[in-house]
Amino acid sequence: MSEATLDMPSSVANGAADDVRPKSAFISAPSGVDTSTVRNALENKGVRCFSADQIDLPGQNIPQILREAMAQADLVVAVVDDTPASNLVFLEVGFAQAMGKQVAVLLLADAPSSNWLSSGIPYFRYRPEVPSTLDFVLGQILKVPPPGLKAPNSTRRTHPIGELADELLAQLRTPGDTHPAANLVHVIAEAIRASGVATVSQAEGADGGIDLAVWSDDLSPWVGNPLPIELCITLRKSDLHAVLRSLALSIARRGMTEGLLIYWRADADLTWPVVFPNILHLPADQFIEQLRSKSFGDVVRGLRNQRVHGGC
Repeated sequence: MSEATLDMPSSVANGAADDVRPKSAFISAPSGVDTSTVRNALENKGVRCFSADQIDLPGQNIPQILREAMAQADLVVAVVDDTPASNLVFLEVGFAQAMGKQVAVLLLADAPSSNWLSSGIPYFRYRPEVPSTLDFVLGQILKVPPPGLKAPNSTRRTHPIGELADELLAQLRTPGDTHPAANLVHVIAEAIRASGVATVSQAEGADGGIDLAVWSDDLSPWVGNPLPIELCITLRKSDLHAVLRSLALSIARRGMTEGLLIYWRADADLTWPVVFPNILHLPADQFIEQLRSKSFGDVVRGLRNQRVHGGC
């Protein structure tokens, strides 16, 4: 977060509850890909990992082995590279979906994200040589509610927050409206959750470009899932390029497609088209005010349409 480091109340992290957190993960990957870093990172988070070749079913064919492997898994993690060997991974992902399993995709190297943009499957790009990147990604994956489970106060489609906007705006503003309240992250996260978003989670540690990661059915296929959000108290003209570049790099590193910048105030001119076309932006009070009568999905789509059709 720019200009301030804020503590996030524990209630803001609205991912899967501890009792439904995945305890086992099936790893699907091309035969030539080393998945040891993924396995180690998951096991450090208390998740047991295994693959199809570790299932001992003598005399069984591949579909039978896969069915048994998927049955034992709470989560299926697919590691995809840019080679034809990943075609088998696509098949296993389809198998997992048919069995109603929670699936997440990790993209390596130049593996295209276009295959996953409208799939509804969370996908991230990571670099095995940067453990902190993988740790962040897996932390977010483990917070996504399993299929059939809705996070508290969530619905499939987002909705306006109505009069709650007044309460949140009051929390955001201080007498004289001269500076933001110290709980900017909490207020924005609460507004998004109140609109019915499935999952809102805070980036753990100093992420450099992302304060919140948001999953919602209403975001796909418009901007993809998750939508990273960076919060900025004061957006100065001298800092504008650096803030946008930091968010853009965070989006690219994780294979995301769009980002949202929400700021309290700005002396930078954001009325002209910026050089980062996949970053949407809006003042914090306008964001909450729009949520009064619009759903979160409609607000994001409106920002995207404004940019695509010539807006900033």
